[in-house]
Amino acid sequence: MGEFASKLAVQSPAFQRAYLGSLAPNLVKSGNLEKYYQTLTDFDFLVAKINHPEFGVQPLIEDYDLSKYTQTLNYSKYNSEKVKSLQLIQGALRLSAHVLAVDKRQLASQLHGRLLHHKMPEEIQGLGTCNKIRYQSNWDNRDIPFG
Repeated sequence: MGEFASKLAVQSPAFQRAYLGSLAPNLVKSGNLEKYYQTLTDFDFLVAKINHPEFGVQPLIEDYDLSKYTQTLNYSKYNSEKVKSLQLIQGALRLSAHVLAVDKRQLASQLHGRLLHHKMPEEIQGLGTCNKIRYQSNWDNRDIPFG
């Protein structure tokens, strides 16, 4: 379990729901675009969002829409390569939505297969590696009540 998952696991279900629902929009509104990018490229966040009963794949896909807002592109720290990477991940999630609706454990393999032929920054190349596939199986089996 990664750092994000560990910290989220000890929180109340109400906190988990509020945090997962507002994290990405709040990061964009506050101008913390580096943290926004890190969050949307963090496998733990992706897994937590799609596995939460009040969210799923579509709300996660919508989190990536925030990178398209014009005010986001006005920040000099936020470069076009990062926007492109987020759009590629969003596209992979869109193409995988029907699979993930049936089996959320397929996230890592779907991302890996759909992003494999794209040139991605080093920090997010491993989103769908075999380690993540094994890791996700363990993550899904943990005993965390969402309520």
